[in-house]
Amino acid sequence: MQLLFSHAAQQDRKYLSPDVEKRIIEKLDQYRRAPNPFAFAKRLHDDPEGTHRFQIGDWRTKFFVKKDVIVITRIRHRSNAYR
Repeated sequence: MQLLFSHAAQQDRKYLSPDVEKRIIEKLDQYRRAPNPFAFAKRLHDDPEGTHRFQIGDWRTKFFVKKDVIVITRIRHRSNAYR
């Protein structure tokens, strides 16, 4: 699977510290290469920003899948992820 960041997710990345961004990108790459990335995801209900989310420490990455592409829509701290 490929990994693609939406415009909003790219904006979210600008506010991350370099070490947090590196950790998130490495973990997303690990999930992307897994035989079943959904094994690491949880389904979101009634969330306009994505259908699933990955939990990476205190950070949440919301996403949806379109064919063989994981589209990351938001990267947020858990305290702000579901507001």
